Amino acid sequence: STIGVDFAIGIEAAVSHLITLGHRHFAHVSGPLGQRTARDRRDAFFAALQTHGIAPLTVPTVEGNLQIQGGREAMTELLTLSPRPTAIFAANDLTAMGIIAAARAHGLTVPQDLSVVGLDDIWLAEQTDPPLTTVQLPRYEIGRLAMQMLLDLLEKEKEKPQPPSHQQVQTSLIVRGSTAAVPI
Repeated sequence: STIGVDFAIGIEAAVSHLITLGHRHFAHVSGPLGQRTARDRRDAFFAALQTHGIAPLTVPTVEGNLQIQGGREAMTELLTLSPRPTAIFAANDLTAMGIIAAARAHGLTVPQDLSVVGLDDIWLAEQTDPPLTTVQLPRYEIGRLAMQMLLDLLEKEKEKPQPPSHQQVQTSLIVRGSTAAVPI
């Protein structure tokens, strides 16, 4: 039995939020693209952009390592672009924290000069300066479902073997202080 994560709903909400704030110049810092979840997150981001009429091929993507240092390095690379992105979607919260740190080191202010969105909603996301807007991974729900699946499996095993089941959980957007309207 398995539990899957539907990244599309939360990432679509994040892109819609940024579009509503006037952003049109996006960038993405992915995780290692050899990992399926990194590709799933990137693909969901690109699909959401496409829904809003933004061609994914026009969006710079830097492959990161899901660590703070990887976010710093990616941001340093993105700062060389013209036009510079006004909004960055990071593959996870640690990467987003590195992006914010590098932006600050280069004289930018988040969210006034740059909006940043992470993914996972780790406990540090609320503690950053500014607090991180993020796509929440429903950890409690995943744990609850996993335990329920295990209990069901143990109970049904007494009767007769059951085929594997699959449950899907959805992500959602948590808006905090790292996103704002496009600078004029």
